[in-house]
Amino acid sequence: MEQYGVILAFFIFGLVFVVANLTIASILSKKIKSQQKFELYECGEVAEGDAWIRFNNRFYLIALVFLVFDVEVVMIYPWAVALNEMIAEGNGVFAFWAMSVFVVILILGLAYDWIKGGLEWVKPNLLQLDYLKKDA
Repeated sequence: MEQYGVILAFFIFGLVFVVANLTIASILSKKIKSQQKFELYECGEVAEGDAWIRFNNRFYLIALVFLVFDVEVVMIYPWAVALNEMIAEGNGVFAFWAMSVFVVILILGLAYDWIKGGLEWVKPNLLQLDYLKKDA
């Protein structure tokens, strides 16, 4: 139970520290509302256009695929480091097949994304293709 007391003390200290800093900052900060405060900030450059522009959804999909494979790398390195120890304990075959299943699931996900066209930056216009098929 003593181990949990230390964790609780760190949690309470962290919470008090954050609340105290936010309170001090709100008390000491100037509360002047001006037009300049609501302008866009672009590293000292004059702002161009509106901040509310539409981004292509492809950025989101590519970032999601990157995160999946980044997590894969994060999972494989500790597994590879501990593999010799698991082999010595007699769990090497289980560890190998567990990681193999993990990698196969990720490869199947990549294949699905590839088949669905998630990795293509420019997709063909489906309406235009339907129009071309009707003429043929």
